[in-house]
Amino acid sequence: MVATKSVLTFEDLMAMPEENGKRYELLGGELYVSASPSRKHVWIASRLGLLLGNHVAERDLGMVFTAPGDIRFSDVDVVVPDIFFLSTRRMKIYGDQFVDGAPDLVVEILSPSTRLRDLNQKRVLYETRGVSEYWIVDLENQSISVLSLSADGRYEHVPPEGDRVVSPVLPELELLNSSLFHGL
Repeated sequence: MVATKSVLTFEDLMAMPEENGKRYELLGGELYVSASPSRKHVWIASRLGLLLGNHVAERDLGMVFTAPGDIRFSDVDVVVPDIFFLSTRRMKIYGDQFVDGAPDLVVEILSPSTRLRDLNQKRVLYETRGVSEYWIVDLENQSISVLSLSADGRYEHVPPEGDRVVSPVLPELELLNSSLFHGL
């Protein structure tokens, strides 16, 4: 009988060969592989990354990163969000190859193949690991849901102000939901 390893670790993930266009993630030691996202997904990620990046850069708040970029929460929880923000004071957690800990803000764009994982497992992971803000971008409904970590460590929905996305992490952000999805 040959023993097989049932729980993969960060070390196992780093030893995997790179395959063009594939994202490898670990959730509880279980490997998830995602193919390249759709054109709409990439377009929204690029557009939102640029808008957030410009806002952050103009105010010298930190840095915005777009996929691929590994975030290691533990040896068995490693994710590649679509976009994430690290404030200037937290930049030290980004080493040469991966972020070691919770970013200030994480954005996931729902795809048919990742929708349930983003809405369930990753939401719980981000909440329990202390990601201050989690944005869920829904291409089908052309909407952004903002979840903010409360004082008791639970995510609470942050309602928009009309069409404006409200971000406690980036309070001066002027982002209109309708303008983000315009032309999609």
